[in-house]
Amino acid sequence: MKLILDTCVLLWMAGDPSRLSSAARQVLSPENEFYISAISTFEIAIKHKNRKLELPTDPWDWFQKVTDHFQIKETPSQLASQPSPPK
Repeated sequence: MKLILDTCVLLWMAGDPSRLSSAARQVLSPENEFYISAISTFEIAIKHKNRKLELPTDPWDWFQKVTDHFQIKETPSQLASQPSPPK
C-alpha cells in the first residue's frame, strides 16, 4: 500500500514513536511504501527556526537522514496535487 505521511507522523516516527497509535504503528510496516510532501521539509525547518522544534542536527540534514532511514520518498508533484477521492 502507498501512504502519504503527515509531518507529525514523520516527527513521531523519528523522535517519539510512542505518540503513534497502535493502528498507525501497524500501518507503518516495511511492506508499505511511504511518501512525504516536500512541504513537510519547510514545515520542519520553520518550526526549528522558530524554536518550536528541537532537532539533533540541521533540519535539512535531519530530514534527509530520517527519510533515508525509513525509506520514505518525496511525493511526485502530480500525486501531491491530486484531489482526494470522493467518499
